[in-house]
Amino acid sequence: WSRGDFELVEPGPILEVESQVISGRMVITRGEFKPFRYGGQVLGPWAFLIRQEFNDDGEIIFQEDWINYSPKKILIGG
Repeated sequence: WSRGDFELVEPGPILEVESQVISGRMVITRGEFKPFRYGGQVLGPWAFLIRQEFNDDGEIIFQEDWINYSPKKILIGG
C-alpha cells in the first residue's frame, strides 16, 4: 500500500466486519475486503477470517489471516 497506487473503487471503508467472536484471549473476526484498484487493476471483494490471541497486556501474540486473495476475474473470467 505504501507505493501509492492503491485506490478504493467505491467510497467507504476498505473492509467490513461481518461478525466477531471473543472467547477469553482469542478473537475471531470474519468479514470482507471491499473492491479496490491496485496497479491499475480492480481486485476484490475478498472474504477474510482473522484469528488473534492476546496476552495479559492486550498485545497481539499470535495472528493468523485467511484471505481469499485470488483475482477471480483473471482466473475464471467474468
